Amino acid sequence: MIQLGLVDDNSQLLELLSFDLSKVEEFNIVLKAANGEDFLRKVRSLDVVPDIILMDVDMPRMNGIEAVGEGKKLLPNTYFIMFSVMDEEETLFKAVRAGAHGYILKEDPIDRIITRLKDVMEFGTVPFSPAMATKALNLVKWSVPPVNEEEQILTDREKEILQLLSDGKNSNEIADELFLSFHTVRKHIRNIYDKLQVSTQAEAVKKGFLKRWLGF
Repeated sequence: MIQLGLVDDNSQLLELLSFDLSKVEEFNIVLKAANGEDFLRKVRSLDVVPDIILMDVDMPRMNGIEAVGEGKKLLPNTYFIMFSVMDEEETLFKAVRAGAHGYILKEDPIDRIITRLKDVMEFGTVPFSPAMATKALNLVKWSVPPVNEEEQILTDREKEILQLLSDGKNSNEIADELFLSFHTVRKHIRNIYDKLQVSTQAEAVKKGFLKRWLGF
C-alpha cells in the first residue's frame, strides 16, 4: 500500500484529487492539508509515515517550496512531488533546490498522475510532466557525477527507452510508443539501472547525458 499526503489550498481540487486517488487499490490517503503550515502541523501527529507527498506550490501562510524544505527534516525518507499549475523554470529550480523529487503539472491526466506515483515507489523514478522534463534536465546537466568506466554499454533499445524517460514518458506511454508490452519496458528499465549502476531514473538520465546518449 502506498501512503499518500496531499497539500493544496484549493479545497475543491484537494477533495477531487483525494477522491480520484482513493479509488486506486494501491493508494491510501493518510494526510490532507490546506497549506504548508497546516501540513507541518498535521504531519507531526501522523501514525503512518507518507511515502509520497503531492505538494502545491502557491499557497498562503507557507508556500509549497518552503514546506518541502521543512518537511524533509521531519520526513527524510518521503518523496516530495510538486503538484502545480506553475511551469516556470525558476519555480522548478527553487523546488528542486529545496529538495523536491519531482514536478507534476495539474493539467496532466489523472491516469498519468497515478502511473507516475506508482513508478516512484516501484522504480524510484523521478516524476516530471513532459513540459517540465527538459527544464529539469537543464538544471542538472552541468552537475553530472563521474561515470564508472566499468559500466556496461546500453543496447540501442535501452538507449531509446532512456531517451523517452528523459522526455517525461512513463512506462505505459513508452510501451505504446514502441509497440512493446508493459512488462518488456519494465525489464528494459531494470536492465538500464543495473548496467548504469543506479537506482533512480534521475541518476540514469544524468549518466545518459554525460555519455551523450541523449538528445534534447
